[in-house]
Amino acid sequence: MKNVFRLLLVLAVFTCFTTSTKASHIAAADVYYEYLSPLNYRVHLILYRDCGGVNLSGTTFMTAIDSSCSQTSVSFTVDTTGTNDPLNGTAQHGICPNLVSANPCQNPPSQFDVYQYWHYAADVTLPYACSDWRFRWTSCCRNPNQTGPTSSTCVFALLNNTVRPNNSTILTAVPIPYICVNQPFQYLNSPVDPDLDSVVFAATTAGNNQSPFSCTPYALAAYNAPLTPQNPV
Repeated sequence: MKNVFRLLLVLAVFTCFTTSTKASHIAAADVYYEYLSPLNYRVHLILYRDCGGVNLSGTTFMTAIDSSCSQTSVSFTVDTTGTNDPLNGTAQHGICPNLVSANPCQNPPSQFDVYQYWHYAADVTLPYACSDWRFRWTSCCRNPNQTGPTSSTCVFALLNNTVRPNNSTILTAVPIPYICVNQPFQYLNSPVDPDLDSVVFAATTAGNNQSPFSCTPYALAAYNAPLTPQNPV
């Protein structure tokens, strides 16, 4: 997809002085897709679970919906069994190894947050071509350590399959950096485009999902000064 504007709706950013949580569990999420054949796609969902929160199941529901054609909604189930991802269920963190145990999800450190990686996938057949398909996933339960106006999670990938076969960009960086307060920090999601198309990132106002599980339409979030979309942390 040329000149892609990739919107990462849920990005977990933490300071050097985080506190552990024992409630909600979704810290970061991403959706991407692979082209298989005309109207057939493999949809991937990546989730990062707070080890102090509730466990995730091996399956979860997603939808594919268009806004401008027939407004059709296609529901499907993604699971972890078909991905063959060796990282599934492993603990992820940006902490020095001497500060965490060998099994940080079973024995989480009290001072730092640790996260568990889960990769879901499923093959989906769309009923027709449209310029604004959204493969989307929603959840009620977002990590309360994240700042924001809502506790729900919504993440989606856009697809225009009216022009040519296309794969979405894959974000390869683990989105859980530890950042020190009042220190400049640069972060890149390390995008890889299987089609070798150009990729462009743009800072934009975050969405405020007012209705959990609806995902769209959503209002734009308001920022407390001096925070802005370009300087959100």
